[in-house]
Amino acid sequence: MCPSILFGVAATSTTAATTGLLGAGGAFAAAQAIPTALATVSSGLNIYGMQQQSNLAEANLRRQAEIRAYDAKVYENNALMAEYASFAEADTFLKRLAVIRAQQSVTAAKSGVVINQDSPLAIAADTAAEGQLEYLSILNKGEVQAEAYRAGAAGKRSAAEQSRINASMVRPSTNIAIAGEVGGTGYSLLRNT
Repeated sequence: MCPSILFGVAATSTTAATTGLLGAGGAFAAAQAIPTALATVSSGLNIYGMQQQSNLAEANLRRQAEIRAYDAKVYENNALMAEYASFAEADTFLKRLAVIRAQQSVTAAKSGVVINQDSPLAIAADTAAEGQLEYLSILNKGEVQAEAYRAGAAGKRSAAEQSRINASMVRPSTNIAIAGEVGGTGYSLLRNT
């Protein structure tokens, strides 16, 4: 740096004395150096704080992205479990339905009614139709639940990607803020000389 900026220039017969960053009239002056040093230290501490906040914000956003990606996997697993559970529930229902149909046949046979005609046949057909509807309803319920989980997983993946994008933007924005801090402090110090 130029000595005239640091210490100012001594007065001559044609010019007045000037004040520098660390002195006045070409000589060191503690009264001028202390505010300059304090402003420089303050600016340095601000920059350090900005860097620390930047690092923390970036780490938090990356961690949020990891958590959201994990949540997406959980939702995908829940979708599979919803489907498997509906298959198991539907199979269990079919077994119960077979027992009900067998009991109806036995009851009709005990009463002496011919099983394959008239009312017993209509009852068996109704039971089969209602049973098939219930079976399909159980499978549909599992599929709807699975799709809801898949939609949730897609949302979590999107949120994870947005957190990664936000994390990548922290450092550049912090660098801009630091440049502003350095420029502002430099301008302030030079303006007051």
